[in-house]
Amino acid sequence: MADFWISWYNAVPLSTFELHSPWWVSGYDANDRETMVAAVRADSEAAAWEQVRTAYDDPPTEVAERFIEDLPPGSPFSGRFPQYGWMAWDDDRTCGCDACTAAPEPPTDQETHHD
Repeated sequence: MADFWISWYNAVPLSTFELHSPWWVSGYDANDRETMVAAVRADSEAAAWEQVRTAYDDPPTEVAERFIEDLPPGSPFSGRFPQYGWMAWDDDRTCGCDACTAAPEPPTDQETHHD
């Protein structure tokens, strides 16, 4: 698996889109399409684009791609696109700040045992 920084143009309502990876709207183009960016973990660039495409309720034939590049080591993300605690990403990829919460500890046997 590799980590990618990916960007594309979105021309449909965001209510029809659900990517299970951190993503942001970074602006708009001259045609009023949203400029989207995301951190995506995939086996290849093609697989990363497929994750984006299939995140739409009615997947487009093609995604209006802007760019894809390797996510820098030591990320998550950047000052402009920070990771927040609600973003789905592996626990070992958090930045370590108080706002970035780790997954809760699994309950102990005592906590799950019912008499």
